[in-house]
Amino acid sequence: MIIGLDGRSLEGNLTGVGKYTKNLILGLAKTGFICTVYCTKKPKEIVSKNNIRIKILKSKSKYVFEQVLLPKELSKNPPDIYHATNNLGIPLLYGGISVLTLHDIIPITKNNYFKSSRFPVVSKNLFLINTKIAIHKSTRIITISKTTKQNIIKIFGIKKNKIEVIYPGISVPKKTNPEIINSLNLKKNDFILNNGGIDRRKNLEKLIEAFVFVNKTFPNTKLVITGKNISYQNTLKKMVKKMGIEKNIVFTGFVNRENLWALIKASDFVCYPSEEEGFGLPIIEAIELKKAIILSNIPAFKEIASEFALFVDHNNPLSIAREIIKLKKDKNLKKSLIEKSSFKRGIFSWKKTIEKTIGIYKQINK
Repeated sequence: MIIGLDGRSLEGNLTGVGKYTKNLILGLAKTGFICTVYCTKKPKEIVSKNNIRIKILKSKSKYVFEQVLLPKELSKNPPDIYHATNNLGIPLLYGGISVLTLHDIIPITKNNYFKSSRFPVVSKNLFLINTKIAIHKSTRIITISKTTKQNIIKIFGIKKNKIEVIYPGISVPKKTNPEIINSLNLKKNDFILNNGGIDRRKNLEKLIEAFVFVNKTFPNTKLVITGKNISYQNTLKKMVKKMGIEKNIVFTGFVNRENLWALIKASDFVCYPSEEEGFGLPIIEAIELKKAIILSNIPAFKEIASEFALFVDHNNPLSIAREIIKLKKDKNLKKSLIEKSSFKRGIFSWKKTIEKTIGIYKQINK
């Protein structure tokens, strides 16, 4: 069976969607499927080999790619199934069998998501229109949490049997790079990690505000924030400087897989008070490396970690600070949370994700 996949999330540094797409392609190819991966330029993480074909459709416009170049290619060389892996990307003029992975609909559910856009109202309406096209054109929808499934049904009126929840997987690298700890001037088990990426919805401003209070009790404890977003990162750095806590906040920029897992492994615990998420990869990463977790009290996080995380009011820096200080002081609490999370260790595997996705393909391509 030939599966066509949107590979644009593989063109830069991998975010959660990129990790999902990469592992999906590798898993399908290993199982014997032929994967045709459509990109606008050469992807960083996937090459043509072993059942994987890269098809470059050069375009600087995502709309030209999705609605002009892609349907033309799909018509000329049709796959058995086209899989749009990144929320959008099913062409209006495509009439073949298709699967849409809708990771979240945060741009629709979150107020003022497009406020930094040059034309906020236009941007929101374009996103809404393209989401509607992708949802209604798709033969089947995969989403990564029950929370997102409920939101899709509520907002778009889609029948629930069209949507399948398939959790993303995780794979711990055999080797990590502990040298990054020294290079960032960190001490093992004495820094708190936020590894959800840098974006306004990640609530990093409130987390940094919370750290002003944390450092009054633990003046040597550092907060490590991973991810790359130059413009917003500069805003955060100015904020940190104004608060006078530069020596306690570490921005790593983008870190590769080996460095990321080394940071998780060496951290005291993970704090991820995001405003809104479709799933939460940092949660299952922390579970695998036996780390306690502090999370915002949002539906997607409660779905995954209600039994074993500390939850905070993400709008209140004092609430975040209280739980960080509590976990820093109470080693028995930390140990208890880790023990409670053990039942979910190993549950989130790419093997399961691939198997369930193949099951969808077989259902719709009879």
